[in-house]
Amino acid sequence: MKKKNRVWISMVLSITCLLSQVYPVDARDVEKEKQSVYSTDQFVNNEVLVKMKKSCSVTERNRIFKKLNLSLVDEMDQYAVGKAATKGCLKNTVYSLEHNTYVELVQPNFEYQSQEAMYEETYTSGDITFSQNQWALKNDGTLKFTDRYAKEVVQGVNGMDLNVEPLWKAVKEKKSKTVVVAVIDSGIDINHPALKGKIWVNKKEIPGDGIDNDENGYVDDYTGWNAYGYSDDLTDEMGHGTHCAGIIAADGVDNVWGVTGKSNIKIMPIKVFCDKKDAKKGECTANSFSILRGIKYAYYNGASVCSLSLGMTSNDEAIESYMYSSKMLFVCAAGNSGESMEEEPIYPGIYRFPNVISVGNIRCDGKLHMTSSYSKKYVDVAAPGTEIYSTLPDSTYGFSTGTSMATPYVAGVAALLYSYSDKMCASSAKKQIVKNATKTSDLNGKVSSGLVNAYQAYKNDVSAPYIRYQTTVYKQKGNARVTLNVVDYGIAGVKYVRWLKGSNKVTAFKKGAKGYKVSAAGYFTAKSTGTYTIYAVDKKGNETIKKITVKIPAKKRS
Repeated sequence: MKKKNRVWISMVLSITCLLSQVYPVDARDVEKEKQSVYSTDQFVNNEVLVKMKKSCSVTERNRIFKKLNLSLVDEMDQYAVGKAATKGCLKNTVYSLEHNTYVELVQPNFEYQSQEAMYEETYTSGDITFSQNQWALKNDGTLKFTDRYAKEVVQGVNGMDLNVEPLWKAVKEKKSKTVVVAVIDSGIDINHPALKGKIWVNKKEIPGDGIDNDENGYVDDYTGWNAYGYSDDLTDEMGHGTHCAGIIAADGVDNVWGVTGKSNIKIMPIKVFCDKKDAKKGECTANSFSILRGIKYAYYNGASVCSLSLGMTSNDEAIESYMYSSKMLFVCAAGNSGESMEEEPIYPGIYRFPNVISVGNIRCDGKLHMTSSYSKKYVDVAAPGTEIYSTLPDSTYGFSTGTSMATPYVAGVAALLYSYSDKMCASSAKKQIVKNATKTSDLNGKVSSGLVNAYQAYKNDVSAPYIRYQTTVYKQKGNARVTLNVVDYGIAGVKYVRWLKGSNKVTAFKKGAKGYKVSAAGYFTAKSTGTYTIYAVDKKGNETIKKITVKIPAKKRS
């Protein structure tokens, strides 16, 4: 089937190298594109991205590169980018790397290009109401505009928004914990009046002295990092990153608010695109390595949530692996192909990981925008992404449309959950957001749940406690101690923990009324070999069990 040419509204990031062979769904339920040998045209600038095994020393890696005539371009942990001298030697070089026992992964250092950044200046003068320029936060139904893509007039529907104002009211008297959201994008105007007080600051670093004061490997990373240029230059020449940052955390200057309101949410700017002055054909580009480095920087500097308003049409295994193993929550744009994810997958939004949320784009009438990617299986939720008013570089503001705009709204809601909960993790934050989304007829079959509902995500705990345990066998005593660590990563908190001998179902514990009681950080003694069932319930009634097997060796006869 011939695909129509499409662009992502707001920003399109398309990979220049396409993989040619599709494999079945793997154990993590991800449709992946793989091939054993890449064509030489896929290796932009003759660059190869290699992940070495942990057993491979730097000396050994350098020996391998030297033998293959690969010059080292960049390195990070187990990853390294090598550049072949000529295109002609690439095929043998890649083959040798793929069959080297020290190499875990070989792929092109994929190059991503920004195709278009479109700002729709619907309102340029006159009286602009809060609901009209920020309908995502409060939609009173007065916004009316012409959707140039659908070629129809769109009338807002009262209440078709994120339902965030009740959440703001509920937490008004509560202390907001500092939560850091990494915006991995084109940079951010950190001096924008509406963002200046919301930018993350590395307090251990002294800005502009040319010294890595905190010895974290980055010089002058006082307000973020340029992962492409390996510098502290965060200039946003595209405007995209600044727009996304305002959607999350604009602090009310000029009556422009981010979804996090007055909460103590900080934005960590991470630039993964080159500057236009360094770009080919005037286009900013990113690559696999810059995105990997950006994600690493976010994690090691305290970000809980990553907002990724970017996408690619082919799978990047290096980025996939890095995200899968991370403890951070990744909120990803579903894409602006206008197609189903099954027909036209967009990565990384298609990943079905517990720490990845894929976001589609709705209009102010609650309908999915015609350019938004969709899938009941692969797109988790929808959020406002059409005619979104937010910050732009040089202290300006403007409108933009796309899943790129819907994504930071959801990242901001996730940050609020982290900020106002005693304990929160990536998987529970995802559950809170996805399971509490508002189902609508317009989104039925287009996303797996519905429209993000911030207040319900905060109020209605759907995350059951998590049970960890450790078994210590005492041979002489003929028993075992099972030490527990039961944590509720939701909002309610643990209510009861109980256990029973044998393989039992949740119903056997009668909502915590049956079984032997034990504290969440306590222990119980298993007196014989067999299966034991541990049960936990939180204060909202969310239940979970874990079945464990205890083996106690028989005492030796004297």
